[in-house]
Amino acid sequence: RQIFFRQLNRLFCRSLLITETQVRLLHCDRSGAYKTTALNINDNPHTFVRLILGLSSTQEAILGIDISVQWTIKDGVKVAGTIRTVDGSGKGITYQLRMDRPCVITQAVLGRGTVCWMAKDRDGKQIIIKDAWRVDEQIPEYTLLERAKGIPGVVNMIAFEDDRMQTKNLRPESFVSDDFYNRTMSRVTMLCYGLPLYQFTSQRQAIAALCDAIQGHFNLLRAGVLHSDVSAENILFGEDGGDVGLRGVLIDLDMARRAHGPTAEKLEETHQGTHLYQSICLLDSWNPVLARVPRDYLDDLESFFYVLCHILYGYEGVNLPAPRAFSSGSLLAMWEDMDTETASNRKFIYLTREGTQNTPSHRCSGHRHASTFARNLGRLSSQWS
Repeated sequence: RQIFFRQLNRLFCRSLLITETQVRLLHCDRSGAYKTTALNINDNPHTFVRLILGLSSTQEAILGIDISVQWTIKDGVKVAGTIRTVDGSGKGITYQLRMDRPCVITQAVLGRGTVCWMAKDRDGKQIIIKDAWRVDEQIPEYTLLERAKGIPGVVNMIAFEDDRMQTKNLRPESFVSDDFYNRTMSRVTMLCYGLPLYQFTSQRQAIAALCDAIQGHFNLLRAGVLHSDVSAENILFGEDGGDVGLRGVLIDLDMARRAHGPTAEKLEETHQGTHLYQSICLLDSWNPVLARVPRDYLDDLESFFYVLCHILYGYEGVNLPAPRAFSSGSLLAMWEDMDTETASNRKFIYLTREGTQNTPSHRCSGHRHASTFARNLGRLSSQWS
């Protein structure tokens, strides 16, 4: 885990499992891990030596390092870096990495393995370069970003590079596993935007960004794409002082799907995402007894509502997270519960009986301020409706 999290341009990792008589080669990548059958060191000394030499190679690509990312090291510290990809016309281009902005990464080895590199072009304009690994059944994000080009309130793509590597090609031909899912790495270059919604600097900024993100969602739906992963992390602020429609931007189309009108084209087998923001219908879809229906725009609109509630109940003000907002038994904690039935029931009770103007006794102390915050946001939203 630490190798992947410390070396963000790590594509795969290999090592040896050794005893006094046997050795196995261990391979790890975004599709999981596998180990070879045990090899007797004494009976196969030449193979053992070859394994040692292979893992001691000075060629970074052989060791699983993405050589399109290069670093300048000074006194053992990375002081500068570059990343190589393609531009909008498909020609090779190299960008300077920003060392003053941390990369955004997915906190898991198995899965999409998203890494968002912060960079700048030759004119000094800030951009984001996103590396991610998708399963074969997943729609490539860049195909949906193509539809979203020029749409206000939605992330804008500059270029993409697909099929950089497939995990099936990192395994021997004889490899067979029932739970293996091939993943393909792609790289997308996008415009850079501001901080996530929960890092608001004023109530007006928060509600303005949320309004424009909702409008962006509608614009995206009209282009035939249903976002399907609305969360506080996936709404960013636009440029300071931006025009209406550009104050908030909806990002991350990894889980988006093509839509016919207001409804997704097909029924998903699973509904990934954070329970905190998922609609009641999606949470109930995990129950095999209940009927499942395709995701539609109402699920995403309900998610926008829960994002607003997260701001209302999770913060006492600017840069003031409510200290017990996610404590055991709190409203947000129950909405985020791993038990989908508990999360669904608690959201249903809130929507039908409580609402933002009531304060149940089990809520944390920060919720005393939520009603005032809600009224202020309500007044602002009525001014811009």
